[in-house]
Amino acid sequence: MKAYAKKVITNPLFSGSAIMVFGSNLGNFFAYIYHFVIGRLLSPAEYGEVGAILSFLGLLSVLISFMGLVIVKFVSSAKENELDGVFSWFYKASVKFAILVAVLIMLMSPLISQFLHIDILIIALMGPIFLISTLTFILKSFLQGLLRFKILVISTNIQIIMRLLSGAMLILLGFSVFGAIMGYLLAGLIDFFFVRWILKEFRTKKAKNLFKKNREVFLYAIPIFISSFFTYALISIDVIVVKHYFSADDAGVYIVLSTLSRIVFFAVAPISGVMFPIIAKRKASGLAYKSVFRLSVLLSSAVIVGLLIIYKLLPTLVVGILYGPGRYSEAYPLLPWAGLFVALFALASLVTNYCLSLNMTKVVVLLPFALLTQIIGFVLFHETLMSIILVSIVATGALLLTLLGRIAYEREI
Repeated sequence: MKAYAKKVITNPLFSGSAIMVFGSNLGNFFAYIYHFVIGRLLSPAEYGEVGAILSFLGLLSVLISFMGLVIVKFVSSAKENELDGVFSWFYKASVKFAILVAVLIMLMSPLISQFLHIDILIIALMGPIFLISTLTFILKSFLQGLLRFKILVISTNIQIIMRLLSGAMLILLGFSVFGAIMGYLLAGLIDFFFVRWILKEFRTKKAKNLFKKNREVFLYAIPIFISSFFTYALISIDVIVVKHYFSADDAGVYIVLSTLSRIVFFAVAPISGVMFPIIAKRKASGLAYKSVFRLSVLLSSAVIVGLLIIYKLLPTLVVGILYGPGRYSEAYPLLPWAGLFVALFALASLVTNYCLSLNMTKVVVLLPFALLTQIIGFVLFHETLMSIILVSIVATGALLLTLLGRIAYEREI
């Protein structure tokens, strides 16, 4: 037993996850302090607007976030003298794409503003936010591929703290929702310059070894894009649907549920983030990797069960700590169910990343069906907030069971 415990502790998944879990949960703490402050400074309707914008930005980020796993895959398997070329290729491609999308967002601001019922000046900020966050994300993915988890979590925490300080200050100065979103932009700029300085040894010009695996990147990126888009949509589209169908106050209540329930995902996401490059590297080297996946599932499940118990037994305390006693009381009975939805999503995301790390890319065809099921469910059943949550539970639960069946069939458990 002692030998087994030592083996687990010295496992790179455990040590890497320990750093990521600690750092990410510290970041989650600051993120929820952010919501604690912003949720109290703004009215429920204004807070609902902030939540809708952030969810929309999340969906937009999937246009580039899929490259994160692609970068991790190629960086983790690259030789030391190839890293300059890999960095230069991905960074230049991302800059061009991010500028194009940012311009399109600016041009479509009137339509987005009309759909979400939010001031066009606030919507216009999404363009530059997308540009900066994209470039920063590419740099952070490179850090993850290098297994430099310590600096990765430091960077993330700096961004969240600056987002809190700048957003709160601007709101107090009278800029309301505009100030909260502008805080995201200012924090993103600071984080970008910090991470670029950390990676200053990697050049975008005159790389010694040019990266020439364009076709390989393209073929791998397609299923990763499908996975990233539909996976994120599963956990974000509900907020947009609620903002569209329900009153401003109900949307504010749902933002509270979404914010608190995502603690489950953010608590276990670092485990998946550490697992991916380790399994990809072991697979490429012909080493055993299934035990890494099993340990990932075990660690994730333990965290999930603990949080769901808290949501079930202490919903009043959980909501009250963040948003104040007595506020958003409508969220109390719904919180355990919202947590279950995100728990199923988190496990499905973990299994999906495991499949992708093994180049089992065909599993991504399951994700569009899950999202389609969710959307049809929303259209048919949107009478109450509970019906929205139940539709999401059914969609993500079915996805998880199907994914587990697939890897069991392939004997990869």
